[in-house]
Amino acid sequence: MRPDDKMTNPDHYDNIVCTEIPDPTKYPEMHQLVVQHMMHGPCGHLRPSSPCMQGEPKIYRFRYPREFNDKTSQAENSYQLYRRRNIGRDVNVRGNALYNRWVVPYNPKLLMKFNCHINVEACSSITSMKYLFKSIYKGHDKQVMHIDPDERQNVINEIKRFQDARYVSPPEAMWQIFSFALSQIQPYVMALQIHFLNKQMVRFRDDDIITYIVARESGKRTMLTAFFDRNKEDKSARKHVYKSFPKHYTWNESARRWN
Repeated sequence: MRPDDKMTNPDHYDNIVCTEIPDPTKYPEMHQLVVQHMMHGPCGHLRPSSPCMQGEPKIYRFRYPREFNDKTSQAENSYQLYRRRNIGRDVNVRGNALYNRWVVPYNPKLLMKFNCHINVEACSSITSMKYLFKSIYKGHDKQVMHIDPDERQNVINEIKRFQDARYVSPPEAMWQIFSFALSQIQPYVMALQIHFLNKQMVRFRDDDIITYIVARESGKRTMLTAFFDRNKEDKSARKHVYKSFPKHYTWNESARRWN
């Protein structure tokens, strides 16, 4: 996260992400690992039955083979177009000659260290950041099972026909049996409340009486109103803006004031 560690130009991308087949003479071990782990497919007309071919007519899901590029550039959809030079080097994968257009982006150091498929992408915008988080927050692995207890019945019960099952692996099962924590935030993060005058959020139940709600909430301080109250009574607090206030004060939830 330091400024000098951020990728700001194509040279920085090329130092971290590679999409070319290494020279087998200079780097024989790296060349073998790239061929074994980082070559996509083949798919398309070379192999129409590839899992990445979807729909009717069949289309390439991951947009392979990619176009040749002499240098790395930024694409319109916020993903980089990595350097894939047409150097005439090819490898044999499943009986087909594949070029740099079929190489999945990788990092040489990670590939040499772990000896497995590791797709490395340079995320430099909010749009491409979704690539990092969609797998983390998509939930548990699931599968859909089709159950036909009696195929002779003509009546189709759509509710019973499909059952959504959750797969729990042995490590996860043991983790939950021992009641270990499933998630944590370190350090603890609390969002600062922002609202207009007398426009703060009010929580109530459907059966609450409106007069009681107004009386209960009228004198209740929010983080924002308590911030202004603290500035009235504490001159030293006035040198801190609201967003940096938690660096110098702590929020007391029960007393609803900054200490």
